[in-house]
Amino acid sequence: MAVYRCRVADFSGKISEIVQESSSEDSLVRALSAKGLSPVKITAETGTSITREHKKIPLKTILDFTQTMSILITSGLTLKDALSVAKTIFTRGKEHALISHISERLGKGTSFSAILEEMGDTFPPLYRGLVRIGEKIGSLDNIFERLSGYLAGNKKLGEKIVGALVYPLLILFMIVIGAIVMTFFVFPMISAVFTQLGSTEALTIQSRMEFFNIVMVVIVGLVLIIVAAGMTMAFLRKQGGSIGITVDTF
Repeated sequence: MAVYRCRVADFSGKISEIVQESSSEDSLVRALSAKGLSPVKITAETGTSITREHKKIPLKTILDFTQTMSILITSGLTLKDALSVAKTIFTRGKEHALISHISERLGKGTSFSAILEEMGDTFPPLYRGLVRIGEKIGSLDNIFERLSGYLAGNKKLGEKIVGALVYPLLILFMIVIGAIVMTFFVFPMISAVFTQLGSTEALTIQSRMEFFNIVMVVIVGLVLIIVAAGMTMAFLRKQGGSIGITVDTF
């Protein structure tokens, strides 16, 4: 089924944006009309499935969704009603697309846990497992509350780790800059002076400096590789989905 991004107007004239799957644009228009919505603009998305699109959602989106659902369900709303209210809170973006997809699948009779399983690694295995248990025992409110605390705790821990690494990385950066200056500017000038002197002691010192120069180049190279690897892992983690979850396990 194709994915469409629609700007629609309700009876009061309020404009909103939704993302929905449909077999064709005509079928989508009929479905929107049945809900009392008038399409203003319909654009076909490049993705072929909302489920595939959600594999790329950031982990922050999952946290926002979970915290919102925890508050709404704890207040006494059913899962469907909570999703309806959540759609009015997140009127656009990945959160809205995620909530719209789950609402649509629930409307077709699919259980919430089955929907999460269909979405693959978008949600971590622990998340899917707890939701499955919560459905069976009728305690989704407690499950969402626990998941919200768990994800928020992981987010705070990640922020603390990043904050703790800022100062050491700054010092490391200054050391690398100093090493580059010494290796490519200072040492060559000193080496030229010793070459002009031509004494045995001068040549010995020059050879040691050349060795130290090689060591510094190797150290700088290793530091740059480590920094590049760290930046790559941070980038992959932000991508969410199966890649982000895999990176989080390290």
